[in-house]
Amino acid sequence: MNNHQFTLNADIGESFGRYSFGNDTKIISLVDDLNIACGYHAGDYNAIVNAVQSTIEQNKNVGAHPSFPDIQGFGRRYMNIPIDELKNLILLQVATIHGLCDTFNTKIHHIKPHGALYHEMTKNKEVLNVFIDVIKIFKKEIKLYGFSNQKINAYVTNAGLHYVNEVFADRRYSKNGMLVARTQQNAVISDINEVYDQVSMIIEDQKVMTVENEKIDIQADTICVHGDTPNSLEIAKCLHTKFR
Repeated sequence: MNNHQFTLNADIGESFGRYSFGNDTKIISLVDDLNIACGYHAGDYNAIVNAVQSTIEQNKNVGAHPSFPDIQGFGRRYMNIPIDELKNLILLQVATIHGLCDTFNTKIHHIKPHGALYHEMTKNKEVLNVFIDVIKIFKKEIKLYGFSNQKINAYVTNAGLHYVNEVFADRRYSKNGMLVARTQQNAVISDINEVYDQVSMIIEDQKVMTVENEKIDIQADTICVHGDTPNSLEIAKCLHTKFR
């Protein structure tokens, strides 16, 4: 395998009320960094607090996973929110996880936007600047997770912050470097062998095969497994066993 160091990350804390979602406790043990819902796309006070505590108990990294206020759409629908309001929205969500970390005597490690907000940060420099501003309000050592993108990486680095290039084990890519939209039938990879092949290529060759059957360059600092992929636990076990 390539000697480049990377982490595994997963989204947790997305259960709500009597509806259990994901395999939080088991997945925490298999990855390094946990992106914890902040209550705006998923998660309630029990799920969020328990996720933070479980992450700390297993000595893993706590991250905030802020989103558009879109519980009905699981945060995957774009919302046209004025930039000053968006900053307050993100600030409040990150402050929730930051405050819980302080309460339990640890530090927040990173911020990873969720869903449509994640994609918007890639396309819209105003939104990217909001995340930079929010991180500076707290602590500059908080890392920002986003799409593997050299230009964004350089921009965030020039702002004095640490950008982490993220790739996806269970999603297919287009030749423009973006993920295939979930509205398309082949967007999600559920076959373990396909997941293994994609991650192997990313790690060994720093390339990924697109749905257009072209190889494109990609850099992985962290690899994500989505908690809502049907066999996410099996995928996490595979990656933990084969690549850690």
